[in-house]
Amino acid sequence: MRQILFTGNRVRLESRYRNVRVPLPEYVWNRGIGTFEFRYAERTVRLDLDPSADPGMLDQMIIGQVAVLVLRHLGYLTLHASAVSTESGAVAFLGFHGKGKSTMAACFMDRGAELITDDVLPVRGTSSAVECLPAVPMMKLWPETLGHNLELDRELPSIVKGGAKRLFVLDGEYPFVSAPVPLHSAYLLDPFDPSEAEPEIRISLLTAREGLQMLLAHTSWRFLLGPEDAGRALPLYARLAGGLPLKRLSFPRDFRLQQNVYTTIMADLAGVAVPGGPAGIHP
Repeated sequence: MRQILFTGNRVRLESRYRNVRVPLPEYVWNRGIGTFEFRYAERTVRLDLDPSADPGMLDQMIIGQVAVLVLRHLGYLTLHASAVSTESGAVAFLGFHGKGKSTMAACFMDRGAELITDDVLPVRGTSSAVECLPAVPMMKLWPETLGHNLELDRELPSIVKGGAKRLFVLDGEYPFVSAPVPLHSAYLLDPFDPSEAEPEIRISLLTAREGLQMLLAHTSWRFLLGPEDAGRALPLYARLAGGLPLKRLSFPRDFRLQQNVYTTIMADLAGVAVPGGPAGIHP
């Protein structure tokens, strides 16, 4: 039995397995891992562990779905995003699986940015800003990203048994943010194959409606967001969509072009107009 401490007293949860929606007011079950029981009075989450559970999958479940549900109960909005802290403030990269969120964060880290989170971004509103909260100092990266962006040539463990992605624990090798950082901008990643189109980098501002749709679509474990939770989160969604630059970033998926992508984003953050054009090749 494992326990995870948290602060809170009530959570309403629903989970969906095989497209069947099953109400789970106090429990979350995952096939092959076990059952998580949210004990509110004790401020703990208890796990009845399946003996055959893969340790990597268990770790990802704890820092993923379980953490998201606890954070949501505590009033945080959690976005499916990676984020870094730059000289202009925090920058979030949103996108579905395989769009390059972690690779983009690693690209910025290689150029001096500090990691805030990889894959799950907790945000909260304060009187003066919308803040990003640091998560855990680790990343889930493809071997190609580890080699090209972070110049790591040592063998790293797979996230799950037989999986291609590797688990990189920063452990002081790269800086990690230790306190909340004001969110400056968020980019919806829209990569394309440069062999199929002109390698042109484009940044376009989303309307408030488009921004709201983007945030809703990229909310972590959004199918677990019940009507009551959605109602509580709506003011923060509206604040993000109406008060922050939310943009679409179309860029060529090519490591040789990353410097141009980075330069374009940094210029955009600084408010410098960068016309669309060929991305160029940098070895």
